[in-house]
Amino acid sequence: MPLRPALALALLMLALGRSLAADAYPVDPSAPRQTIRGWGVSLCWWANIVGGWPQKEIEQIAEQLAVDLGYNVFRFNIGGGENPACPFGPDHFRRDGGLMPGYLSGPAGGNGKPPPLDLTADARQIAVLDALARKQPAILTVLFSNSPPWWMTRSRCAAGAADSGANLLPEFEEDFAAYLASTAAALGERNPAWNIRHLEPFNEPLSGWWKAGGKQEGCHVPAAQQAAVLAKLHRRLRARPVPNLTLVAPDCSEVGETRRVLAELRRDHPSALALLAGVHTHSYHGSAVEKRSLATEAAAAGLPVWQSETGPLSWQPKDGKSWWHRHYDIADRMLEDLRELRCEVWCDWQLLSTDDAWGLLRFTDLHENAPAAGRAYAKTRSYFLRQQVVKHIPSGYRILVTGPAHTLGALSPDSKRLVLLVANPRAELRTHRFDLSRFPRPTSVRAVRTSGPDGGETLAETPSGAFALDGHTLSCAAPAYSLTTLLIDF
Repeated sequence: MPLRPALALALLMLALGRSLAADAYPVDPSAPRQTIRGWGVSLCWWANIVGGWPQKEIEQIAEQLAVDLGYNVFRFNIGGGENPACPFGPDHFRRDGGLMPGYLSGPAGGNGKPPPLDLTADARQIAVLDALARKQPAILTVLFSNSPPWWMTRSRCAAGAADSGANLLPEFEEDFAAYLASTAAALGERNPAWNIRHLEPFNEPLSGWWKAGGKQEGCHVPAAQQAAVLAKLHRRLRARPVPNLTLVAPDCSEVGETRRVLAELRRDHPSALALLAGVHTHSYHGSAVEKRSLATEAAAAGLPVWQSETGPLSWQPKDGKSWWHRHYDIADRMLEDLRELRCEVWCDWQLLSTDDAWGLLRFTDLHENAPAAGRAYAKTRSYFLRQQVVKHIPSGYRILVTGPAHTLGALSPDSKRLVLLVANPRAELRTHRFDLSRFPRPTSVRAVRTSGPDGGETLAETPSGAFALDGHTLSCAAPAYSLTTLLIDF
């Protein structure tokens, strides 16, 4: 039969074609996920140092953060303030800005009324956010609390309980809510340009490392007590409303902890859950499966997710001495958070740090006894990695799923630009292939890449061999320790 060999060949070619197509990750513009609202960073502790610099230098830092990097979301700390006669010693807080001032000088007096709020006590952090607001017209500000004022705690210390357990005294829950609400209102009235949108009364409330005498503010707050504080805070805000301000929670350190709080609120305190406008979580720990689960659970509750803080916690250098690898690990985590958590906002913890680790900028001359005197700093590898992502996936872009780990897609609001990100935090070259058959034929493809150790590529435009386009298949060769951004225009 003469048709049989031809039929066999056709079937073989069809099977081969399917095999080749299956090797590429399909990018589907018809199924977008979250829309990006912004990129952010917490102001404490670094703003507590920078705000004491000359105004010209404050403006320079604000220019780098809000313009060069394009960050628009800023977490502003409502400090509790430490006990001036702390039983665990007067000088236990870290000296790189960790001793954040509170807005109350002490507890209520003999008349039962607290002293008036003193916004000048936190002049340094305020000065930094004022400068950022002048630079960034799309600013979104989140107010958050690391600890209640010291006299509201069991330990009489804003660093946590002596046993790392719950530290907010139940009889002060109302006072704590009043403090947060009145401070939010005062800051909102004084600073309308900040565009204060969210108030988060907790920070890592299930963590066990907040202990009296520690190096920074912190407070363990169990889920049931979180529910009580949220209810009281909601009532206070109704009495003195701040325009457009909503409550978010719980900002746990680990994605699994955030899931547990959300589940307990849903099961035992649904009225408190109903007060939330969003679920904020840190992503120091959490598998891709946990992140997908939290995204699903938050969506079922009708709540968007923000990744509000992360960094290289517990990370150790691969060779015992070089730390630059960690920047690529965090870049890879960023892609995983966006892909699996479906977060609308992604935040760093620190802009400036004292080592080449946590910050996008690194202090090079910080003096612990006079931190405001040290004003020299250098860009870390993470500065260029964030700049690469934020510049090319601004607010309004929609996240697309591109396939397995280490990759991410984003589509512009007009669907005329597709951005593909490929992270490689490992020591071997990796190649990824993308199926673009659901898009028109590209009119141009460009690549931007950051790779290698400090002193390597910082931000290279269209490096040689970064990509190849064959029909509807786009291949990306990702060298060891790199982040590559592919810009496809239609």
